Amino acid sequence: MVLWQRLLVGSGIALSLLMGLVGFAHTQPGRPLRPMLVALQQVTGGKSRGACPLGYDRSHSPAEVEAARRRLVAELKGTAPSPQRPALVFSLGQTIRSEVEAWARDHGVPCHGRQGPQRLVCAAVPGEALPVAIRALGVEEVYFQFDPAQRLVSVGTIRASEEASAAVEAQEAIVAELRRQLGDPSSHQGEASATYLQGGLLRQARTEFRFSDYYATSSVTTMGTGRYVVSERYELLADGS
Repeated sequence: MVLWQRLLVGSGIALSLLMGLVGFAHTQPGRPLRPMLVALQQVTGGKSRGACPLGYDRSHSPAEVEAARRRLVAELKGTAPSPQRPALVFSLGQTIRSEVEAWARDHGVPCHGRQGPQRLVCAAVPGEALPVAIRALGVEEVYFQFDPAQRLVSVGTIRASEEASAAVEAQEAIVAELRRQLGDPSSHQGEASATYLQGGLLRQARTEFRFSDYYATSSVTTMGTGRYVVSERYELLADGS
């Protein structure tokens, strides 16, 4: 099962992966996704009956794909520029695709690009392939997107645990590392505790870091049946230093 399918059935929280989320967008947790879906449909021309509303059943140029992404993430902007643009062990706007592929080869991480030349999905990322501070749980799948110049512009990950406490610890470690690099977060929702997550389906704690050129977020969500999903999302919002 590829990343967007896992997110649809397994987490319902990754707003960045832009695929397979039409049904989720009509739920309360997915409400923020609706403008994104509308924008994608307008950009890709997905208007015909039976067609993919996101336009992923048609081919688009690298420039069109990146223009669509920029439109989708525009609402995530903050006001001040970011001090840096971390995304796992990479840097948005600086890391290029060949460097991501080399990282995957060096760590024995299986990847495929079946979602197009600007997208790469890698699975079963071991802890040693990640920054030391956020190695807990490893990563089930990570999604990379590149611009026409093959620069890394978007990263999304999912991790999972059957223990709420382990999921909370992993999410808190991610937030702590982002706070170390970026400063105080822009917003926080929910409560990052095992007690809170165990209180019901789709209970979620989410922390966001918004800048004029960069966005990062991490969340932990209760998916029921003893499954707790931790996600990360990193987006390049604007060029420049």
